[in-house]
Amino acid sequence: MIFYGAKEMAQNEFVVIGYKVSTKQAPQVIEFVYDVSCVNKQVKGCEIHLEEEKQFALEWVKSIRFSGTHSEGDEAVAND
Repeated sequence: MIFYGAKEMAQNEFVVIGYKVSTKQAPQVIEFVYDVSCVNKQVKGCEIHLEEEKQFALEWVKSIRFSGTHSEGDEAVAND
């Protein structure tokens, strides 16, 4: 199961945080933090597409496999 959400820290600066939890065989959890911001905050026109960044983080976290478990694509996702 994946729990995650995003928070705006400043203009064009976000953090996506959450947890991936597995209860197969033995309880296991990983916490993730994905920071998103403009490399050069002085450049005009910097745009962050938060939904795309959240989807990227979610796909990356879904790819994580806990040792000793086998995922059959049955993970649930909960977000705010």
